[in-house]
Amino acid sequence: MKIIANIWKSIANEFILIFLLIFILNTIIGKQDIKINGDGKGYYDYLPSLFIHHDFTRNDLLVSVDSLSYKRINSVGIYNDFENRKLNKYSCGTAIFQFPFFITTYFLTERDGTLDDGYQKYFQKSIYYAALFYLFLGLVFFKKILKLYFIPEYIIKLSQLFIVFSTSIIHYTNIDPAYSHIYSFFALTSFIYLVKKYFENQQIKYFIYACVVLGFIFILRQINVLIILFIPFLATYFETFKQGVITIFKHPKHLILGVFMFISIVSIQCLVWYLQVGKWVVYSYQKEGFNFLSPEFFNILFSYQKGLFLYAPILLIATLTSFLFLYQKKYYLLYTWLGFFILLTYFLSSWWCWYYGASFGQRPFIEFYAIFFIPFAVFLQQLSNFRQIVFISLSTLTIPLSLIQSYQYKEFILHWVLMDKGKYWDIFLKTDDKYKGFVWKNKIDSTNYTELKKIKLGDFCGGKKNTINLLTASTSSIQNFNNVTFLQLSFENEFKETDDAKIKVSIIENGTFYNYCYEINLIQFTENKFNILHKGIFNFEIKPTIVTANQVVKIELITQHGVIKLKNVQLKFLAPSKFSLQ
Repeated sequence: MKIIANIWKSIANEFILIFLLIFILNTIIGKQDIKINGDGKGYYDYLPSLFIHHDFTRNDLLVSVDSLSYKRINSVGIYNDFENRKLNKYSCGTAIFQFPFFITTYFLTERDGTLDDGYQKYFQKSIYYAALFYLFLGLVFFKKILKLYFIPEYIIKLSQLFIVFSTSIIHYTNIDPAYSHIYSFFALTSFIYLVKKYFENQQIKYFIYACVVLGFIFILRQINVLIILFIPFLATYFETFKQGVITIFKHPKHLILGVFMFISIVSIQCLVWYLQVGKWVVYSYQKEGFNFLSPEFFNILFSYQKGLFLYAPILLIATLTSFLFLYQKKYYLLYTWLGFFILLTYFLSSWWCWYYGASFGQRPFIEFYAIFFIPFAVFLQQLSNFRQIVFISLSTLTIPLSLIQSYQYKEFILHWVLMDKGKYWDIFLKTDDKYKGFVWKNKIDSTNYTELKKIKLGDFCGGKKNTINLLTASTSSIQNFNNVTFLQLSFENEFKETDDAKIKVSIIENGTFYNYCYEINLIQFTENKFNILHKGIFNFEIKPTIVTANQVVKIELITQHGVIKLKNVQLKFLAPSKFSLQ
């Protein structure tokens, strides 16, 4: 019982943090059933490909485009063409870490035999639990790191709290747990601990362990091997670093063993490449690469689109705490920490897509979070009690910001790709339903569309809790309506943020059947700032439809708590410019 009590005491805080995270995800952020999406499919698909669909080598892709394997591989959307074969561009390491959770689900649940087999809700949940588990392990190793710096227990707990709730970790355990980042966070954090432990006592076994972990780091995400550049900082002093290197070379057998272990783990990825395309070494990203001559250094840190410090300001605070080393005249620590941070940022910002696609915040930094919170914890330890309270209070403000932004991302309030200064401040800390989709509105180039018809509807005024019909028109009265792709509605209004009125556009057949129905909040029409009279526009995208005599377009203003006035209401029917009038 004493052993169990000691184990529980050593991991209790990590368990509490994980359960607190689960509670917040379930009650505040909100759950999402689909956990394996986007890039996450690429990291995960090795498992259903190997164990369910048996198309891991995909030799039949060379034989018949009618094969089930060919259809499945092309439908997943994460495979690149490579010399008449299909190559998964993502590394296999994440799938290896997910394997225990996948295989448990595989044996405990029934599969449906479809091309989507392996992506049912039970498998989706298993990957969510996998991310939580490796986050737990990452937090355990992070605590071990800080203990090597003699950080008090309460500061360790606070640092863990900020890592989980002030960063993108919230999102990548809930919405995108199949991505590699949480698994890499665990791997890099454990590597940092092992290297630091090696320099503490120079026991060669920690070097061997670190080599094994480094191999997994490589097959999780190759760019993350940059962590080896952080090794000098972990030595604390140059002399310690030099002595540690010398010690390794004094044990050539252990050095060879370490290198062998690293290569053995890396060879797993090489074997995967060989089985897929017949080559041992492949650049799987094909036409994607780095622009080392034009890094987006400022954007990756400060841009409203995806700036690291804007979407996780706790990391800016942590970065600034590194200057404690300057105050303490510990120049070696300052140079090695800042040097690594600058090099890491340079490499990550040189990627051709520096904002890393549709994602929350700067996700490639997640695996390196431990390096930010080492100086953070050391700095906090050096403060007086009063200054600690002030510093912790200011840092705590980043938690609700992170929770709100994670919720905004999930609910289509914060745009996944196209954020800018205006959009950021328009929806800053906004969580009401009326802001959902606000920054997602369609912007179209009018030169690409032909105006088939324009209807001037005039002015309208609606009282409280009322529905005002703006238009009811038969589609047969609109020439070539079957070619219309956008209904562009515009009017003048002040677009007050307090307004909760809505516009409903529908295409109804036989009075009851909706071919199209879309309802949005009035504020989503705004083209300028709120609370200023101006012309607002919204483009309702409709699919070209077969026109019938019983089909009508209907536009309604639905008011709630205030009086709404719309001036100069106009509706345009737009078709692609390539369409020629008949």
